[in-house]
Amino acid sequence: AEEEEMFTLLDEITAASAKRNGNKAGGDIVTMLLKKRYLSSPFAFGTTLSNYLSADEDGYLADEYYEDVFGEGQSDEEEGLWEQDESGRLRESKGSDPLIAAKPEQLERLANWGLGFENRADSRLDALISYLDGTCRPDGRNWSNERVVVFTEYVDTLEWIERVLEQHGYAEGRLAVIQGATPVEEREYTRAQFNEEPHKEPVRVLLATDAAGEGIDLQAYCHRLVNYDIPFNPSRLEQRIGRIDRYGQTETPQVFHFATDEDATSYVADADFMA
Repeated sequence: AEEEEMFTLLDEITAASAKRNGNKAGGDIVTMLLKKRYLSSPFAFGTTLSNYLSADEDGYLADEYYEDVFGEGQSDEEEGLWEQDESGRLRESKGSDPLIAAKPEQLERLANWGLGFENRADSRLDALISYLDGTCRPDGRNWSNERVVVFTEYVDTLEWIERVLEQHGYAEGRLAVIQGATPVEEREYTRAQFNEEPHKEPVRVLLATDAAGEGIDLQAYCHRLVNYDIPFNPSRLEQRIGRIDRYGQTETPQVFHFATDEDATSYVADADFMA
């Protein structure tokens, strides 16, 4: 698959770069961050790599910048925001560039590939759309009363999923979004919508970053949750699930994440590790 081919290229670049930097073949924590972005979505990865290519090579990296790799230290519980100096971490990486062995044309190829998904789905998003369609409008036209929460770590991934879902009919009040930049009043309004009886409120899918992972109850009329990507910090995962698995839930909660269907490749191995 195209996604596996591009990941193999990235893996070869990071392994060669790690060797040149005197690190293990798997690279350092910043290499892991870059792969984590890739496995979240091609568009999030393309955005990061594009910013990396245009970033200033100078700058100082404080230790706290590495905290968000593990899901710690963000006031809004989101990772990968450009304002969080991600480009600096990737460019300098405490003195060792995790992509130093790459040829410029290789990085441009990877960046252009990722950004090429700006308004189209990859295989995982196609699978999510199939699941949402089968749950929320099983006959392809009429909306059921079922609701689904979809969590992702990255704002870039969230906005990409939102764009593609809108192209597939999840608009006109059917899709709601909560991220770190969402005002408190709007978050509360969205929560109230999602907890209203489905025949009164048309919203069927809530797309959220971990900004919605704590303190927002969603169990009234929803028992399905999809982790589009998996955070390193297990407490974040528990907080996500706790939005629907809590007192007042009348159904058995169903929690899903994505898994690869092939074996014995670096793409599969890293995807399994990140999950």
